[in-house]
Amino acid sequence: MVKGRLMDSKPSIVTYDEDSDIVWVKLLHELNPDNISAHIEALHNALQKSKRGYQLIDASRIRNLVIDKKTREALRGNGTRLRIKRIAYVGLSPMSRMMFRALHTGEQEPGPEYGFFSTEDEAMAWLRKESPIKTEVVR
Repeated sequence: MVKGRLMDSKPSIVTYDEDSDIVWVKLLHELNPDNISAHIEALHNALQKSKRGYQLIDASRIRNLVIDKKTREALRGNGTRLRIKRIAYVGLSPMSRMMFRALHTGEQEPGPEYGFFSTEDEAMAWLRKESPIKTEVVR
């Protein structure tokens, strides 16, 4: 975090939902070289708990998300470490979707399967596709 920045300038809220085995990312601000390390670290910590490596990224608060070259390189450079298998993007504009397609296309190794959705319900339905049925545990 850069000195002088407010605490609310963190780029995202990253949480792991054990019931769905999905890492939820709510983007609050643009990702940039100043905040990408904190974002990647939070993502790494949440994905370590996930068995499947599925992620839902809600960008509806930003919608027209633009990621500069250094930030894209940081995301690509951590792709293998993060172990992401499937990403559902929600709320991106058509221009942002095109940018994320290019981000995934430029990956050195085969990247995660990904899709773009208008609603969280659509994204969740897609993430559950081909997922093994879990037995519910009563606590």
